[in-house]
Amino acid sequence: MKTLLLSFFTFLMTGSLFSQVVVSELKRVGARKSIMHRDSSGWKRTGMFILNVNQSAQSDWSGGGENFMIGINAILNKAIHNRSGKYTFDSYFDLELGVVEAASFNEFRKTSDRIDITFEAEHSIGNKGHFNYGILGNLNTQLFAGLNYSKVGYPKTSSFFSPGKILLSVGIDYKDINTFHYFSIFATPLTFRWITKIDDDFYNSKKFGVDSSRKVYKEVGAYISAHYNYKISKTFGIISRIDLFSNYKRNTQNIDLLLNNVISFAISKYFTASIIIDIVYDDDVKKRMQVQQITGMGLRLRL
Repeated sequence: MKTLLLSFFTFLMTGSLFSQVVVSELKRVGARKSIMHRDSSGWKRTGMFILNVNQSAQSDWSGGGENFMIGINAILNKAIHNRSGKYTFDSYFDLELGVVEAASFNEFRKTSDRIDITFEAEHSIGNKGHFNYGILGNLNTQLFAGLNYSKVGYPKTSSFFSPGKILLSVGIDYKDINTFHYFSIFATPLTFRWITKIDDDFYNSKKFGVDSSRKVYKEVGAYISAHYNYKISKTFGIISRIDLFSNYKRNTQNIDLLLNNVISFAISKYFTASIIIDIVYDDDVKKRMQVQQITGMGLRLRL
């Protein structure tokens, strides 16, 4: 319960982290509201690619430290929206990969690795289009193997679709869209989720909630997913996403959590400063909250 409350607090605080800046920016550009611009065929595409690189070097430095270190982190965030009459189609693509190399271990080591794809197909309720009903599908996994560098031999802890999560849900969605922000919250009491463990190295062990000698575990539960994209100004924006899932079949009170936040501030047309905060809780994977934070400056491209 403490984990859930802390996560909701973090989500809300992220959305209001720069509230004073938001007020001043909205006053500057005018508090006008209009429907998010779409092309003639009803499509709206938003997204960005961020590439952060950091490097350090030293020689005979009395304070100690790594003689050489380089880190690279790439993030792809893409959203595609389409409206045709009362039907809406939304897709979200979140890809992240980071590596670091230092003189002491003389190899690249993975620091972040995430693939997350969501698709929604919905029909509006009423004429205003805020409330919709429909289906939602989600896929979450990683690309490369995860290793425990603190242990001898670097034992493998995870890999492609180990774990993997595939989710299919039917529910109600609320959307609020204007020039400055995109907000969507999808909720349902009935969701099917499949946890995969396809790596043969894990087949004979119970891992990620999947029993030994099995590669898939099916869950049924309640699910909430919220997306928030706030374009405060031409140079400053926030993208947040939170997912909550409660498994009816096992430990219902232990709610799985996925929270992603990307805060970016454009320095110039192609360069940006960014803060990335990821919070994950899944007691089948690890019985405590996992937190990852990345701050950097680098190349940014609008997609």
